[in-house]
Amino acid sequence: MKRHQLCLKVCSIFMLAAPLSGCKRAPQPSQVAEAGLNYNKFDDLKVLRQKVGVWSQRCGVSASKDDCDVGDSVLFNGLLCLSGDSLSCEAVRRSQGSDGRMWRAEFRVAGDAVNSFSRDMAMGVLAYLIATRDKELGKRWLEWIENNGNRLCRESSDNRCEFSPGFWSLFRDVWNYLDLPLSNAMTNSILDDAVVTLLQAQIAPEGYQLHLAGVNLFLRRSLGQKNPALDALAQSLLARQKMNPFFAYLAEGPTANVIEKTLAWCPAAPPPQRTEWSFERDELERPWERSMGWECVFLINSIVRDTDKLSRSGQGQTGTSR
Repeated sequence: MKRHQLCLKVCSIFMLAAPLSGCKRAPQPSQVAEAGLNYNKFDDLKVLRQKVGVWSQRCGVSASKDDCDVGDSVLFNGLLCLSGDSLSCEAVRRSQGSDGRMWRAEFRVAGDAVNSFSRDMAMGVLAYLIATRDKELGKRWLEWIENNGNRLCRESSDNRCEFSPGFWSLFRDVWNYLDLPLSNAMTNSILDDAVVTLLQAQIAPEGYQLHLAGVNLFLRRSLGQKNPALDALAQSLLARQKMNPFFAYLAEGPTANVIEKTLAWCPAAPPPQRTEWSFERDELERPWERSMGWECVFLINSIVRDTDKLSRSGQGQTGTSR
């Protein structure tokens, strides 16, 4: 069976199985667009980005939670970098050691003995590479990985530093995008990571695992990839977390509905605790009440960028699907 036929078959099977979690009744976040504004929702969105940018925290050049908590910042900075935030690009660059090894954050370089990296963090580095085309960082990183048994870190308490089935295919796609030579592990990877991620998204619990599936999709869309498996993945994520504006964006693009969801989710004023990249938490937990802010900056950057592209191409401002 040809690869595209397999994708269609898998997508059809799993789209028929609507996740039961999509039927949960979730609490509604308060609207943050100020009453009485006389301009359209797209302008509201840019005003919201400005407000969130004021109270969101940085530690050095890194996006941070409260108290300089930058434990997972390579993932967050990579996504922000890909949305156009140059300081976050620099934060990822500073997270590489002199030997080419990547670390979870710039302040943790050569600091953690165990669990110093993970596949989650690797997706942040891949986002950085897509945004910057920094071939030298990519080559030095891959050399370190190959010299350490094709692992992302030397010591870990679980399998977080091992390459899961299909993960090499995502690396391969990024290396092709950068026009870099492929490693043997990349060329030998036969599993389609997009299909694997689609299958995993059907059974993964609500929370960070679904978010990582969304990040995988975001990276592939940023590479210009389009196929039925990716479309099915976007719809599956949104069906399971209907309020999540990041998942809505992946499914619809910069539509008016996505803008409304973003305005409803993202707080204009700083929450009492700024401890969450809220898109990676179950919406039933009301994570927007603990938003670190930067996830909203990332999403609004992406919406504004895509909307501007549509305007320049003559397709209108909002309402056009991806």
